[in-house]
Amino acid sequence: MDGNSVKEMDQFIKRFTQKTEKKVGHRPEIFRASDNPDYGIVKVIPTGVRPIDKLIGGGIPIGMFTTISGPSESGKTTLAYRLIANFQKLGLGGVLFAANERRYDKTWAEKQGMDVNSEDLYFLNAKVLEDPLVSIVDLAKDPDSGIKLIVVDTISSLASYGEMKDSKGGDRDIYDNTIGLMARQLSQFFRLATAEVSDSGVSVVFLNQMRKDISGLFAKDMEPGGNAYHHMRSLGLWMRPGAGKNAPQKVVDGKLETAGFECVTKIVATSIGRGTYIGKEVHFPFFYDRGFDDSVYIIDEAIEKGIITGSGGHYTFKDTKVHGKAHLYTELADRLDEIEKELEESDAVSTEEDSQEDG
Repeated sequence: MDGNSVKEMDQFIKRFTQKTEKKVGHRPEIFRASDNPDYGIVKVIPTGVRPIDKLIGGGIPIGMFTTISGPSESGKTTLAYRLIANFQKLGLGGVLFAANERRYDKTWAEKQGMDVNSEDLYFLNAKVLEDPLVSIVDLAKDPDSGIKLIVVDTISSLASYGEMKDSKGGDRDIYDNTIGLMARQLSQFFRLATAEVSDSGVSVVFLNQMRKDISGLFAKDMEPGGNAYHHMRSLGLWMRPGAGKNAPQKVVDGKLETAGFECVTKIVATSIGRGTYIGKEVHFPFFYDRGFDDSVYIIDEAIEKGIITGSGGHYTFKDTKVHGKAHLYTELADRLDEIEKELEESDAVSTEEDSQEDG
C-alpha cells in the first residue's frame, strides 16, 4: 500500500470510528498491525510447578481466564497457592484471593511460598456468587487498583443472589427451582468481563468442583458453569489423583511408606498455542507433607531424558549409584543445580534439532 493509500485509509477509519461513536456511544479501537507489533503475543505467569509449566507451555496466560477443576483433595488449591507465591516473587502486582469455600489455610499457603502477610495480598470472603464476579469486572476496569491476579476458590461453591431472593426481594424456599441460573449469570459475566480483563492485563483463575452428569446411561464427571464458562476460558486444566501403585514413597525406619499420591494434570481446554493441546497430560507426585516438590520433578525429568539411567530399581548419575527411587531423591538432593544444568543443555539441543527440521 503506497503512502496516499495509507493516508486515505487512515482518514476513512477516522470517519468510520466517529460515525460509530455517535451511534453506539463509544469509539471502537482500530489500529494497524505495524503500529502495535506486540498485539496477540500471549504472555504467561509460571505456576512455579515444573511439570505443569512444561505441560502448558510456560505458565497461565496473562489477561485471560484459566480454570482448574477436579475432585476434592486433588491439589487445586495448593496449585493456586504456588501460583500466587510465584506471582509475588516476580513482583507482578497485587493479588485478590476469593476464598469462597472459607477454607484458606495460612500455614499451608506459607509452606507453598506465599507471602501471607503481604500488603499486596487481598482476600474476599464472598457470600453470594455475584461478589467475586462483580469484583473482577470493577477491579479490571480501575487502572489504579493494582490487582493483576484474581483467584476464585471455587466458582461453584456459592449460591447466587437469585437463589436466595425472589424478584420481589423475598426469601426463596430451599426447594424453589433455579435451574440454569448460575450458567446464565456466568454467561453475562463473561460478556461483560472479557474485554476489561484483556485490556487491563488481569489474569483470572477459577477453581472448580466436579459434578456428575446423570443425563445419559452412565454418570460421568462434568464441570458446572454452563457453556460460556467452557468456551470463554483460554486454558482449562483438570487435576485428579492417579493410580495408587504410582504414589510416591518415603523411607521411614528403613521401610517404604506412602508419602502422597500421583497427581494427573490434563489440558481439557486451550485456545492458545505454545505446544498445548486438549488431552495432553502429565503425571507427577504430590506429597502430603509439602505438596509440590520441584527437586523431585527435576530428578524424574532427568530419568525420563536419560541423564539419570535406571534399570530394575537401580539408578546411576555419573559416579553415584543408588537402589530405589526414594533413596535416589535423598542422595541427589545436593546435586540438583548440576542436574538442572544438564536438563537445560538437553532442552537446548532438542530445540535446535526441531528448528533444523522445520527449516
